[in-house]
Amino acid sequence: MRRTLLALLVGIMFPMPMFTAVFAGELVLVENGKSDYVIAVPQEDENRRVGRAAEALQKYLKEATGAELPIVTEDKVEGRAFYLGKTVKGEQAGVPYADLQDYTHCEMVSPNGNVFLAGLDDSCHVDGDLTDPDVQFHHDRAYLMQPKGFNLDIKDRSYREWRGTHKAVLSFLEDWCGIRFLLPGENGRFIPKVERLVVPDDLRKVTHLDFPYCYGRCYGDWDTTIALNHNEMPFYKNYGGHSFPVAVPKKIYGETHPEYYILKDGKRQPYFGPGGANHLCTSNPDVQELMLKEFGNQYDKGFRWIQIAPTDGQVECECEECKKMHPDKTERQWLLFRKLAEEIAVRWPDAHPVFLAYGYTRNPPKTFKTFPANTLIELCPWKHLDDEMKKWEEFQDLPKLVYIYFFGAYHSTIFSPVRTPRYIAEGLRTFKKHNIKGIFKCGWAVCLGLEGPECYVFSKLLEDTTRDENELLKEFCKCAYGKAAPQMEKFFTMLYSHLDTPDGQSIIDALETVPRNAALINKYAYRPYELKQMRNLLNSSIATAKDEDARVQARLKLVKREFDYLYNRCQFYRLDDAFSNFPCADLIKYIEDALKERDKILGTWFDDKGNMLHEPGFDWPFLEDTPKDIIYYGGREIIGPYPATFRKGVGPLKQSLKMATNPEDNQFLIQAINRKTPQEWAKGQNIHSMLSFGDANYPVMVAVAKHDDKLAVFAKCFFGKAKKPASMADWQKTALPLEEERFEFWVDDQGEGKRFCHF
Repeated sequence: MRRTLLALLVGIMFPMPMFTAVFAGELVLVENGKSDYVIAVPQEDENRRVGRAAEALQKYLKEATGAELPIVTEDKVEGRAFYLGKTVKGEQAGVPYADLQDYTHCEMVSPNGNVFLAGLDDSCHVDGDLTDPDVQFHHDRAYLMQPKGFNLDIKDRSYREWRGTHKAVLSFLEDWCGIRFLLPGENGRFIPKVERLVVPDDLRKVTHLDFPYCYGRCYGDWDTTIALNHNEMPFYKNYGGHSFPVAVPKKIYGETHPEYYILKDGKRQPYFGPGGANHLCTSNPDVQELMLKEFGNQYDKGFRWIQIAPTDGQVECECEECKKMHPDKTERQWLLFRKLAEEIAVRWPDAHPVFLAYGYTRNPPKTFKTFPANTLIELCPWKHLDDEMKKWEEFQDLPKLVYIYFFGAYHSTIFSPVRTPRYIAEGLRTFKKHNIKGIFKCGWAVCLGLEGPECYVFSKLLEDTTRDENELLKEFCKCAYGKAAPQMEKFFTMLYSHLDTPDGQSIIDALETVPRNAALINKYAYRPYELKQMRNLLNSSIATAKDEDARVQARLKLVKREFDYLYNRCQFYRLDDAFSNFPCADLIKYIEDALKERDKILGTWFDDKGNMLHEPGFDWPFLEDTPKDIIYYGGREIIGPYPATFRKGVGPLKQSLKMATNPEDNQFLIQAINRKTPQEWAKGQNIHSMLSFGDANYPVMVAVAKHDDKLAVFAKCFFGKAKKPASMADWQKTALPLEEERFEFWVDDQGEGKRFCHF
């Protein structure tokens, strides 16, 4: 059942006319700041789920209408009331409580004028301390290595509950007061003034969300999180995608039971491989039992859906027993999963294993056509979403979740928007078509100002995928920016316009390379003349909104803070191209100016201790509270935001202009590298941090020139799909990133092939 916003809502929002007469069928709730209603809650209210919903209703009604309604228990009601949650009056009035599962909720008016707002309010009864996924969901800054955090009142897993009545209250406020929860925090609210609040006197509305669960990250405060449908799946134990290292941790078993881990190059290697190593020998019965033991531990804590998923970057075990399971590594893993599901059905009949279709198991199994009835699959489609879903059509009855990569600073866009409203809408409609039950977000809302509209589009489509994404973008701008809405709608339309290719693909899907290339993606997405137009639109919007309320101005300030950074960063990509193609002294001044502007922008972002400063009134980390050095140079999963050319300022550039810069006569193309020579030469060297000896599959242009007593070497390498390091064992001992561009050259100054200088 789709949500239907009645025509009255349009009148409330843009702007709201003042009704002067009571029409047949209307029920007046508040008029001229006065109301004879109270807010009634059940006498029994575990964990104050309904009480918090009542406080939200009281707070927002007061700001919108001026009327402050008292909150009482239902036994204290003497007149008419808003009855929240499961009440005696609600049962007498026929509120369909039995139908209110997940986040399905009800808005209803009884013949005597009482208003009922209800949903499922219940605990999932999950015990235990908070773990990393719990903390990550709440964006606790302490988890992100910052000294203070959000949602610090969350101390245990009692937060794993359903707050259906809270959702019903916020939906009522949206429908009949025109309130919008645009962004997390007080400055993210749009609360119009309502002189006269009326609803139909026969209102009866039950709303089913297309996606009641969108988990992995909350959206700041509880009101925004619930209003915009970012609801945790409370009964699901999610490890963020990788349960194997938790079930069989190398720090416990690595030394005492090496046989639990992969056989690689003839020996057991607990500490080998990506994803923190810890890759398992899955044919080992003891390993399988440890997986089941971890499953049972989570079951005993109250979870009923429990993820089982391999270590990230899966490395195949080469032992004979694993090969006997099946010669194909994909089928081998599916057969393991099926075996575990069958055993779980015996030991815990009401439990459901959730297997991750990722890496080896991205495609469905071929050795069997049905899964045990207790099984769920969590799909991980990176691109071509509909094609990935169709692969599973023969398993149509198998319940499915998805793990999505729509957002996140790990993309080449880094700290700027990743997707268009079109991409988001088509993706969610694809998931709805294929009956997806829940969505895990791998990354969310990195840059709140610039991504805010597309995050709003995503969030409202979770509720109803039939809504038009362009109308939702327009709605966001009207509510967020007041009189500046037309300019800001143009601004965001232009900002997102090149995040898709002309044939409709996301640029992340079509153009992103390995290693990731921020310059390539950002130069495609943001053209210089359009950046200038966007800057003019933003400055015009700020001037237009100078008399708007503080919330509008705060939202514009947030956009400007992020856009100034994006504009400056994109300048560097163009300057890097310019200096690479036309190295000259005239460009140095422009580079110096851009560096000064960068330092001016970033200099206002951090306190004296290097902690990121937030924009007041937004309950959300600014650019994920990324540390200063990563903002400048990249690190962790974030690639360098600025070209490495300018990392040491303009000094090296000035020096390079004094050297020979046109050795065209000496240029030649390397067709092949004698791999034996550098390996032999390296035998006597310290190769502790060596990753590999390169790959000659990429064309490399090299030019050499002598300048006084200096040797100048110029190289250009055309990377395709770069490969992972050949020796993961050596990589494990280093602090180097897993993927990087690297160029080495060897100089044979005697021409005899016996002595080399290695750079």
